[in-house]
Parts: sequence; structure tokens; C-alpha cells
Amino acid sequence: MTARTEVPAAQSQNQPQVQPQNTVKTQEDFNPTQNTKMLEMIHNQPEIRPEVLAKAQQMVADPNYPPISVIEKLAKMFVNSAN
Repeated sequence: MTARTEVPAAQSQNQPQVQPQNTVKTQEDFNPTQNTKMLEMIHNQPEIRPEVLAKAQQMVADPNYPPISVIEKLAKMFVNSAN
């Protein structure tokens, strides 16, 4: 386990920002390159995912979806809600 120095989240604008000392880099540290790669992956995803659309079409075509147990639970939640 590595020791990490914590920096207070909210600091006054008049106070200089405290820099952590004696920190050890871990895999949890922020890496801007990883962030850029993740954003690229998100932007490269198609707007419509065919596999998700196919699953939705299957569910809509199934007369037993949603299961009666789910409908009953929802009905109880609606009846028992305050307003």
C-alpha cells in the first residue's frame, strides 16, 4: 500500500495551493494520455449500436416482457408512493 498526501478540496482563493509531497506514483494516478484515449473511444462509438437495437426489438416483440413480477412490483411502488 502506498502513502498518499491528500490536498483539501476547498481552499480559499487567497491561500496558495498546497502541493503534495513525497507522493508515489501509482496506477490510480491521472494520466492525460489515458483520458484522451478514452475520449477517442467514446467519440468513435456509433450513435446507434446494432446489437443494442436488436435486443430492444426482441424485447418489444416478446409478449411476456416485462415479466408480470416486474409489473406488479412497479404497481406496488406507485400505489405506495406519497404523491
